[in-house]
Amino acid sequence: MALDVSFVKLEDRYIDELCLIESVSNPSPWNRRMFEQELQVGSSTFFVAIYDGKAVGFAGLRIHGDFAELMNIAVDPRFRCLGIGGGVLDFLISIAVKEKLNGIFLEVRQSNVSAQSLYLSRGFINVGRRVNYYGSEDALLMEKKIEMA
Repeated sequence: MALDVSFVKLEDRYIDELCLIESVSNPSPWNRRMFEQELQVGSSTFFVAIYDGKAVGFAGLRIHGDFAELMNIAVDPRFRCLGIGGGVLDFLISIAVKEKLNGIFLEVRQSNVSAQSLYLSRGFINVGRRVNYYGSEDALLMEKKIEMA
């Protein structure tokens, strides 16, 4: 069952909620300052998934020329397996299409099999590995080419 969420641009008022989601979602969570810095980067665009007036997930892109990098994505554990992660990712892909980008790339922990499955389901492919990217854990480098109609 997919929940009906809306997407809003990241504003300072959502950062505390995002930090809570991050703290239970990521072994090396972003802190408030990191989110605040992303608000200042002109090439970054972060969106918050809102359900029933609360932040339940988020994701952000940083544009590098004709590609975008998925900087961070997370869903509140209480709302996982309800289609929110896929919805957020689909929303970001639609932005990449609208911006006429050639693709999106990301790094994902080698151990994060559920995230890898989500990315594969949206057309991302494994294109490399970054050794010890997450301290002692490797990252898989994944990429999705954007097909222009």
